Amino acid sequence: MKFLVTTSKRPSKRARSFIKDLAQIFISERIVRGKKSLDELKNLLIQKKAEGILIVDTKWGNPSRIRIIKNDGSNFQILLKGVKLLRELREKPPVPNNYPAILANNEKADKLSKILNLQTVNSLNDIKGNINVIVLKSKKDKQGNEVILLNIYNSKTKKFYGPFLKIRNII
Repeated sequence: MKFLVTTSKRPSKRARSFIKDLAQIFISERIVRGKKSLDELKNLLIQKKAEGILIVDTKWGNPSRIRIIKNDGSNFQILLKGVKLLRELREKPPVPNNYPAILANNEKADKLSKILNLQTVNSLNDIKGNINVIVLKSKKDKQGNEVILLNIYNSKTKKFYGPFLKIRNII
């Protein structure tokens, strides 16, 4: 287990479904937050010997940000523009029993790999075995702002699934 996944204190149904999806993709443990404070979550992080906590915050009932608190004390944020739950995808990606890798094809992918300690691959052709690979693609939205699409590629089926997330920025 690498990360603990939880929500803000008052999650919407969509946020609870989203953390289930995150826990499934990142082979992580889902924690029911309840009334736990941030300090209690940090103690739980140490107790479970995890690398960090992913906390999903919501705005108007939709996941809007993922706060990442690592066990070394560093904090990061992934600002979301949109989320598609796994149940909303046409086809669900198969979930192998190993932690996903990330395609190192741009600066944001390198940054995300360092934050989440993901193994990087240089090409989708280099992958051996059954593994999900996170692929980040950059595009412009209608207002001209950069949006990063997070897709999942499965090496066994050789298919792309998603976009799973639309990311505004990684801080």
